[in-house]
Amino acid sequence: MPSPNSASDLAASAAADDYVHVSFGVSTPSKVGKRFQKPHQVFVKFTHVESGTSSYFVGASEGTLGESAVGAKYRVAVAVAKEVETFKHLSGTYTVSILASDVAYVNPTEWVVGSIDLTLPAKAKPHFALYTKPLMYESDNTLAPLSEIVHQMRPPAKRASAFMATVFTAAVVVYLVGFVSHVLSLSPNLHRMRSLSSYLFVICMVTLMLLIVGYWLALDAFDFYDTIKYLCILVPITMVVGSSAIASVTHARLEETKKSA
Repeated sequence: MPSPNSASDLAASAAADDYVHVSFGVSTPSKVGKRFQKPHQVFVKFTHVESGTSSYFVGASEGTLGESAVGAKYRVAVAVAKEVETFKHLSGTYTVSILASDVAYVNPTEWVVGSIDLTLPAKAKPHFALYTKPLMYESDNTLAPLSEIVHQMRPPAKRASAFMATVFTAAVVVYLVGFVSHVLSLSPNLHRMRSLSSYLFVICMVTLMLLIVGYWLALDAFDFYDTIKYLCILVPITMVVGSSAIASVTHARLEETKKSA
């Protein structure tokens, strides 16, 4: 070819069993004279313009150029239908270039021939019987990055409005104040609660109330799981201590009844 990148308007199709033939010669510049060193490696490269994927084909030697020039002839014949896997089923425009490399070269010499449009069939997806497709089939059979997997957490539960939360909070506070007022109005007699179990029972009840209030106020150290954990520890202790406290109060009441009789 007289100049690089001069071939254009070329096309080939795998469905029509087309071939792409590239014939070229590698010669010594005229200023060197008759001395010619045959390159160690010669390739024809097809680069898919859209994806940048390249496919390489080895140039087959076909003897010398003849008496008119000092060099060697090469030829590449690409059967498009047979090289579909080599082209990775990528249809579109390809840039065709010739690469000549040798141990004396730092980088291979590249000559751009031009462009060609290749029509290739899409890659057929294999059909698997039910439950026989490998779990990692997609990642094990691709040469391109997989699509990003974005994990979406479950959206938070819908919360009540500030007005409804205030109403229910006020209702709970009113009920608690009414309960405490009623207990105090009964003038409870606490002189029978003189045993150790009675004191421990009162401490457990106060601790449970503080724990529930801390969770109600959403304090940092009283989230849901911590509150449940503390309740699982305190409730059994409170039940055992409360049973012992009730027994001691009953015993004290019976002793007072015997003395008054």
